[in-house]
Amino acid sequence: MITRKDIIHPNKLRILAKVIELNSVTQAAKSLSITQPAVSHALHSLENHFSTPLIKKNGNTITITPAAKILSNYWNQFSSLYENMYKEASSTKNMTVIKIAMISTAHHFIPKQLHALKSKYPQYQFVYHILSATESIDAIKRGEYDIAILTNPPSDHQVKSIHLKKHLLQWVASSHSQWVNNETVTFDQICQHPIIIRQRDRLMTQSLLSYFNKHQAEPNIQYEIDNTEAIKTAVIDNLGLALLPKDAVQTEINDGKLIALELDNFTDDQDIHWYITQSNQTTHNQDISDIIKHLIKKNTS
Repeated sequence: MITRKDIIHPNKLRILAKVIELNSVTQAAKSLSITQPAVSHALHSLENHFSTPLIKKNGNTITITPAAKILSNYWNQFSSLYENMYKEASSTKNMTVIKIAMISTAHHFIPKQLHALKSKYPQYQFVYHILSATESIDAIKRGEYDIAILTNPPSDHQVKSIHLKKHLLQWVASSHSQWVNNETVTFDQICQHPIIIRQRDRLMTQSLLSYFNKHQAEPNIQYEIDNTEAIKTAVIDNLGLALLPKDAVQTEINDGKLIALELDNFTDDQDIHWYITQSNQTTHNQDISDIIKHLIKKNTS
């Protein structure tokens, strides 16, 4: 349980993110219109709070630690949520809000599809929030959200689920790794390399473990991280390989930060599936049903 002493001021994370963006304490201070000591104070405060170094100075240059990049990723998510909160609070006048809960990976494709539906449903404002699967299901059952986007349909009579799309998984490595020139990777090569996973109860991790079990082998798991964005950062830093949703890594692959690995005998049965879970208590069922039909059509066409 989070206590008051666990809470940190978001402005400190904002300062850290700016230092990472500009790779300079001095330039971050100028960009934020604050003093350099104020930047240093914020960084030291975060380091003391998490008991880990974030920025290492070497003469006139600085080195960003993996912990700092993880915190910066969380700040980016928080900042996005804050913007959504502001928009939701200021633009709901004369509009009906359709509230959508989704797990973190869904934000790589659902928001674009919702934006495309705005012209068809101008009377509705689509508002989405990132929640865990358990939180999403509980919120749906309480009637707090209209629909949820999940990868595992709940077995509960209070909600109903409809298949949305196949969830394609992709092995990825750093563009600075030894795999750059490998068109195809063998299972034996994967076994010898460090692997980064999400929690073991996540479907994509279960898929990975199932794949290794079929080969009667154990993966060389080095890190277990509960956030897809943080896993991508770790892979980009060449700390290991990862199996992640294709939607979640396509931008980094296109930008040349990650490379897609084609693994021998890694077939579609390792992929998982997306579901739309709908509340039985929603007050605009017909339009919700139409919206769901359009989302399904977009993901199957």
